[in-house]
Amino acid sequence: MICLASFGATVVQLKVGEKDTVLFTADGSFRCPPVSIGPGKLYFTTVLRPNAVQLQADGSPNATTVAELEHPILSLASFNNKLYCLCRGVLISIDPLSTELEQFALTFPAASCDGMDKRLFIVGESGDEGAVFCFVDGIKPVQLPKGSQYLGFYKRRVLLRGNGGVVVAVGDEGVVTPFVDFPIHGKRTAFANGHLIDFDATRRCLLVDGKVQPGAPHLPQDALVTLSGLSQAEPSDSCIICYCDLSEDESVTLDCGHSFHTSCLLECTSRAEAYAEKGDHIVFQMAKCPGGCGTLVRHRIAPRSKEITKLSRTIAKAAQMELRFQAPTKTAEDLLFYLCHRCKKPFFGGLKICPRMNPTEAKKDPTELTCIDCAHSCKEHAHDFALFKCHYCCNIATHRSFGNRFSCDRCEAAWDKAEPAQMPCRGASCPFQQRHPSPGASVCLLCIGPSKLRLDQIEVAVCPGQPVAS
Repeated sequence: MICLASFGATVVQLKVGEKDTVLFTADGSFRCPPVSIGPGKLYFTTVLRPNAVQLQADGSPNATTVAELEHPILSLASFNNKLYCLCRGVLISIDPLSTELEQFALTFPAASCDGMDKRLFIVGESGDEGAVFCFVDGIKPVQLPKGSQYLGFYKRRVLLRGNGGVVVAVGDEGVVTPFVDFPIHGKRTAFANGHLIDFDATRRCLLVDGKVQPGAPHLPQDALVTLSGLSQAEPSDSCIICYCDLSEDESVTLDCGHSFHTSCLLECTSRAEAYAEKGDHIVFQMAKCPGGCGTLVRHRIAPRSKEITKLSRTIAKAAQMELRFQAPTKTAEDLLFYLCHRCKKPFFGGLKICPRMNPTEAKKDPTELTCIDCAHSCKEHAHDFALFKCHYCCNIATHRSFGNRFSCDRCEAAWDKAEPAQMPCRGASCPFQQRHPSPGASVCLLCIGPSKLRLDQIEVAVCPGQPVAS
């Protein structure tokens, strides 16, 4: 079980039950605890060069400069095979593979950051506020105990100590709970192989998950020692798509930590919006990481990734609203959303009904996909008064499937694996008096007036019965 202990300009490798090993001594005291990305690679910044990110690799006599940032670095974090530098008011990510930098503006002054299970956690300068940072969901504020100080990461949660000595844990969703597993004495702990490493109250013994370990660490007792985890996972050296070796000038690392050749990733994500060309419901399968982790690709080489990420957020919010009107057993996975041909916004187009989607969903012209706002031509009255004609008969529609398949109760009940057959107009008994709205368009009940609708025929058309003969 290994972790790093840093004090002054020295980094020591601590291994329980074995002798401490000095890894290297930097040219100047560390400004914040060093971090590792894979075995043998330590990233650090010093007081003498507060804007520089430096790398000390095994076998190299001297450290190399990875990046010179505009602002001094307050904290370093290793997360999903990327390096994150926290500066005042901005978070900067560095891809060790391509050395590409990306900046994210923060809404509050921050003091430190660290990786969680699936997100980054940022502690505010005042200690009273923090935030869970996600590339897709954005920043979620978290209210912390007064004067909270960051301790470390343990079992998918970050640990913080408030002014009163109370230690709390924060999970990926930003929920704050008391930490009562065991007492924590140190000012900074380390996470290594699923265990929490700390000093005891005398700072002479190592504690692993609150238990004293044999052998005292050979560290200066008067030095300010900080602990940090040491990554033992070796980042992949081959592209997951083509399985060929990665090269620094032609490869990238995504937010999830998976690495690919630029050309391979571009080829996959170029088909991310193929659903729109066919008029199918919106899917994000080709917009997700090919590594199978389910993370949406967010990178400059995928030019539409920013818009796709925004679309995903919009649909997630709309799905939660729509689920309030569905059966309790329904989930967001049961809802189908389509892209409006006119306004290019997503809209709810019906439920996922598997027998009707085997082998594919009903074919349609993408130009017929319109949201209710665009389909409702009346400028005077809200779309609450919109009436749609059944796609298969003359009745007024009461259901919607696959974006543009409006159906009445009778046709909906008749639709099993095959779509209902088209029925001719009922003639004199047509509820619309043979003045049908165009497919996918609506009529306004308040504008046409109930007198212009054959309401006496609607119940007849709704009730199960024989199709009207042609």
